[in-house]
Amino acid sequence: METYKIEPLALDKFINDKNYKLPRYQRKDTWKKDQYFKLCVSLFQGYPIGVSIVNAKDGTYWLLDGRQRRTCLKKLAEEPATVYEWARKFCKFKFSSDVLDVKEKFYCEVKKYLGSDIEDEELTEDNENEVENTETTSLDFDDGNEIFKNLSKLLDYILMVHPGNTSDNAWFKAFNFKDYFRPKNISYLQQNINNPSQYDINQFELCKFIRDSYEEVYDRETHQLSIANFILYIEKKWDFKGEEGSQEEKKNKKAFEQKVLNEVKDKILDSYSAINELDNVLSNARIGMIYLSNASTLDAQNIFSRINKEGTQLSASELLSAKPYWNINVSLNSNDKQKIRILYKKLNIDFDEQGVRWDIPATLVSQIDSKNHLFYSSSNTEDNDIKFDVNEITTGFKLLSACKVKGISKISLDKLEEPGILQWEDNLESFIDQMRQMIGTIFAKIPEFQTLKLWNKNIHQLLGDAPTFELLSVAYDFYSKFQDDMIEGNTRLKEFISNTKNHFDRLVFEKVTGKWKGSSDSLFARNVSDLYIASRRAPITSEENQAWERMIEGAIAGKIDNQEVKQENMEVLLYYEKMLSQEHPWQGDIAFDIDHIYPQSNFKANGNMNQTLCNALGNLAILPKSINESKKEKLLKDVKDGIKQKLSYYEQIQNNDFEKYSKPENFENLILVRSDTYKQILVDYRISYLKKS
Repeated sequence: METYKIEPLALDKFINDKNYKLPRYQRKDTWKKDQYFKLCVSLFQGYPIGVSIVNAKDGTYWLLDGRQRRTCLKKLAEEPATVYEWARKFCKFKFSSDVLDVKEKFYCEVKKYLGSDIEDEELTEDNENEVENTETTSLDFDDGNEIFKNLSKLLDYILMVHPGNTSDNAWFKAFNFKDYFRPKNISYLQQNINNPSQYDINQFELCKFIRDSYEEVYDRETHQLSIANFILYIEKKWDFKGEEGSQEEKKNKKAFEQKVLNEVKDKILDSYSAINELDNVLSNARIGMIYLSNASTLDAQNIFSRINKEGTQLSASELLSAKPYWNINVSLNSNDKQKIRILYKKLNIDFDEQGVRWDIPATLVSQIDSKNHLFYSSSNTEDNDIKFDVNEITTGFKLLSACKVKGISKISLDKLEEPGILQWEDNLESFIDQMRQMIGTIFAKIPEFQTLKLWNKNIHQLLGDAPTFELLSVAYDFYSKFQDDMIEGNTRLKEFISNTKNHFDRLVFEKVTGKWKGSSDSLFARNVSDLYIASRRAPITSEENQAWERMIEGAIAGKIDNQEVKQENMEVLLYYEKMLSQEHPWQGDIAFDIDHIYPQSNFKANGNMNQTLCNALGNLAILPKSINESKKEKLLKDVKDGIKQKLSYYEQIQNNDFEKYSKPENFENLILVRSDTYKQILVDYRISYLKKS
């Protein structure tokens, strides 16, 4: 079956056809004003303006790539004052610049951008005097160079608005007839929100008015635009202020005609001409369209990346938001709507109160983890000061995929669309309820996980994506089967808690020893297959305990499996030790870092020290950020008196030993002393902890 086809599409259709839709979620516009204007230059020069990718189904086209080009083109067609701002920024002219200066700067800057090697002809002594009598040589700047063909149409469009700023420009002034006609008749006037007695001009509606009335203004006999036709059309269409036949009406009619004929005639006719020329350009120009009809998420991403090698690659959530399957409407309860409303506010997207399928996985994390025990500690409040992590959206999709199709790859995400996998009413609501209850049970029955939260750490931060998805999907596999038996005292509940503790312990071991490097998607798929899933939650064997003990010995020595340990892996053990010991942070401390007790810089400066011990478990401790920033690269003896008490608490070293353990010759003794504590918790106590249900 054909995956895609490529066809040209007229730009006016690309802009105006309502069958071409933006998906719910795309990254924010990143183009600057000069980038928008450069695309306009390319368009009027007749250059290719790239391609756009859409997912096509049943005559609807969801825009996967090309949003910013489409945004630029729509603004070009509908917002001349905005385009004027782009031009002013790019060409460096002022609001008050005369027309000649605007033209000179326009052609000069466009020439630089296009990289023309055409030099201006040098004036000879013979023609110098002749040129002096002309208005300027720059007026003919575009006539002598082939590279500037058609750009005069873009210049005319800019000059249509000039002079003036965007709220009070010459174009708006030319069509501002509210003093003569009843404002409600003038389609492009809108009431000022802050001052209802005032009316502003809407540039989109003004463009529409000009386009709608073009045929009325165009004189077919002379083949020219006619200001007389314009006046006649307006006077027939709108009602003058004042009673019919009154002196007030006659006065307004005369004043209107005088303004048009004596003040704004040229600007009006130029506006009709400029917009018509733009429409001709848009109808004749083409953009390449890649229509995806049966493409997988992986195929869509690969096609996108081939075309946009230098661009930011699309995330899974962006890819899915542009697929027809995920844009089907669904009913929402009040809780769903509130979560979606908050998400859209964070993304700066308008929410129309009508949900689509994409919204449910996009808010899944906030639906099931309102206390942030598992995932991101940011998002589920409307507080704009809280930073939102957009990865939370993709996390929701992957968690759904992990539980429903036992995979987290893009291929697995596509399987969510297969019939029967997701039933969008009762089935999905039931899944969310089960996940929420399961997480509540875990944290109610395993206080060690609650301790992790006290250290401002969650399971996802500790283990990473794939291991966390595995922990939850395997737990859900068991919990959903025996949910009715999850009551106090029931053996199923005890079994579930024991399974979860054992599984988490295995994932910690694998994380520390680097088993999750490389293709975590593949390892996840294997571990949650029917062949392996029972072993992931089974009781820890003596062989596993021996491997664990060897790992801790290696962590203390600074090498595991002959590889020097890394700080991020030791961090997992440090937090697991806090969980097992049930040690709480000092009251009031909420943000933490990892500290090297004997500073890294001292290791590098002292070649006699065993370098492998720099990141060894005994040389690391969890410290509050404020304390860590104060300590920095200081030795223990050099820290300020004000932080010594807390430092002693967190690093478990007596104050009177700070001087002793600041000497390089005593460092290995420090490692041994601190390591005894880690052995006691991470080896001896761990075994008894895992045996308790």
